[in-house]
Amino acid sequence: RLVQLAALAMQNTKLKAAQTACEMLARDLLLLVMGVRNAVLVDYLPPALVPGKLQDCVRNFAMADEEFGVLHVCCLSEGNYLMITLPFFAARLRSSVEHRLADIELVDCSSRLSDPTHLGTEAKDMLLPCFNIVCQSIDGFMTKLDPSNPSLRPKQMLNLKGDSCGAPLPTLAGWVLEYPIVYFVDDPLSGNCLPEQELLLFRFELPHPNPPPSSAHPAPDAASSVPAEPAGEQEGAAEIGVMMGAHHVLSFTVPEELYGEAGKRAVEVST
Repeated sequence: RLVQLAALAMQNTKLKAAQTACEMLARDLLLLVMGVRNAVLVDYLPPALVPGKLQDCVRNFAMADEEFGVLHVCCLSEGNYLMITLPFFAARLRSSVEHRLADIELVDCSSRLSDPTHLGTEAKDMLLPCFNIVCQSIDGFMTKLDPSNPSLRPKQMLNLKGDSCGAPLPTLAGWVLEYPIVYFVDDPLSGNCLPEQELLLFRFELPHPNPPPSSAHPAPDAASSVPAEPAGEQEGAAEIGVMMGAHHVLSFTVPEELYGEAGKRAVEVST
C-alpha cells in the first residue's frame, strides 16, 4: 500500500524526480490514517508545491479513498504547513484545553533568562485563552465542510497563524504538533537562551518492516526513542534511515538540566 500511495503522491504532485519526498509523504499519510499521529509537518516538499499542490494532493486522496476523507492541510505560519486528520486533531486540542494543558510540559526559554525554566499551571492558564481561540477557529472551519463530498471542500485551508491567536509561534507549533515539551518565549524576535544549553534530542522512528538483506544495521523490533548523537552521527543515521526506509514519527528536545524534572515525565508520557 505504501508503494501505491507514493505512486499516487507522485502523480498528484508531478514530482517525477523527487521519489524520496513522495515516499515520505506516503508514509506520513499512513501515520495519519492509522492514528499514530494527527498532525505532521510537511517540510520535505519543494516550496513551489506548498501549499497549492499539497492541498490538491490531499483532496485527490480523499476523493480516491474515503479513508482519507479526514485529511486536510493546515497553515501554521508562512512557509509552515501541516497535514492533519481534522476531527481527531480538533478533539485532541480541545481536550488539551479542557484539561488545562496537563498533557504538555511548558519550558520558558526566553532570551532574558540564562537558563530555561520549567513553568507551572499558572503560566499554562495564561495561554489557555490563546489556545481556546485556536480551537474556536478549528470549530468554525469544520462547520463549513461537507464531509459527504470531499470534492466540495472549500479552497481555503485551515489557518492557524500564530499572530491570529496571540501565542508565540514556537509555543503554538509545539502544542499542535503534539510535542510533550513545549517551549515558550516572551519575544520570538529576540531569540532564546537554548543555544547556550545542552539539549537532549529524542527521536521516535518506525523501521522498515523488511529492510534490505545486505543492511548491516538491522531494524529494531518496535519504535524506539534514543538521545541524539552529535551532528555528524545524526547525518549518518539519517542516511541509514533513508536506505532502510525508517520513517520519522516524532522528535523533541529537552534541556539536559531539566531532564530529571520535565524531560523524564515527557518521555514517559510519549512512550
